[in-house]
Amino acid sequence: MQIRFSGRLANILADAGHEIHVYQPIVDHTSNVTGYNPRKIAKVFTLPKNDGDYPTFNLNDQDGIWEGLPLSVLIDIGQCKADVCKAVLNDKKNLDQIRAENYDLLVTEYFEPCGYGIKRATGIKKHVTTRSGGMINELTSMLGVKMHFSYSPGYKTLATEKMNFLDRVRNFIGYFIEIYGIFPLFLWNDRKSDSKTFPGL
Repeated sequence: MQIRFSGRLANILADAGHEIHVYQPIVDHTSNVTGYNPRKIAKVFTLPKNDGDYPTFNLNDQDGIWEGLPLSVLIDIGQCKADVCKAVLNDKKNLDQIRAENYDLLVTEYFEPCGYGIKRATGIKKHVTTRSGGMINELTSMLGVKMHFSYSPGYKTLATEKMNFLDRVRNFIGYFIEIYGIFPLFLWNDRKSDSKTFPGL
């Protein structure tokens, strides 16, 4: 989903007359989906996947995202994201080339916090953070947007924006489970890789 979302965004910006460059680490070498139209992209930086890279990557885990995201899958995906982030931040060849381009703007995805590490590593001053999913409470709270538990469903809730009293209570309790349980497992290792390379990030 993120690949297609970011690729479509790259195509739209290219159609608007912008020169678009893409940095794309390869995690699944069996996939030939780039998300963007290669004819519209001026330059592509690629980090190939070598044998033994990202041992926690498992295609079956990716399917688990749509099947309720069990805790074990959550931990594996979080670790895989961290391993990829570490490889990206150690990709001196591409990062040096990206830095030499002196870009005006970096577009990254909230799902991949490593984008902020790339921003710091390459010295790009301005950035835009995108998201291909809904505006869940965990995300809006980080952006400083007031949370409305009465109609803003949580990440793992089965409720819609129309909730009865019991749904709202569950949503309120579920928020703290998300913030202090689910999301640290999913994103903590990623963010740790960023902050280890760039303290204070």
